[in-house]
Amino acid sequence: MSHVVIKFDGVSNVFPEWTRAVDDVSFEIFDGECIAFVGPSGCGKTTTVKLLNRLVRMDLLSRAPKAADALNVLTGKISDDAMAALNYTVDGKKQEAEEVVKNFLKSQGLVK
Repeated sequence: MSHVVIKFDGVSNVFPEWTRAVDDVSFEIFDGECIAFVGPSGCGKTTTVKLLNRLVRMDLLSRAPKAADALNVLTGKISDDAMAALNYTVDGKKQEAEEVVKNFLKSQGLVK
């Protein structure tokens, strides 16, 4: 039986200028489930995915703290799509986080 791996319960996100980007979003993602966010421009799809990426990053760092330095080097230097791909490789494909990060850094010429 599948279990819940991510749960949003009434999640909201307000930008500094008080623009409410996400308001009271609730959903569950089960182990092995593939999801998609669909909606009109400006409805909060991208913001919700960014919130998910932060959760995945926190989980990754709790399991592989040595990845923090590498992730900090990349902050602001790679796209959300690239981060999502790295997260998927670790969490979806169940590859070792440190190895995934190391391979990505090598591919970007950031380490030898």
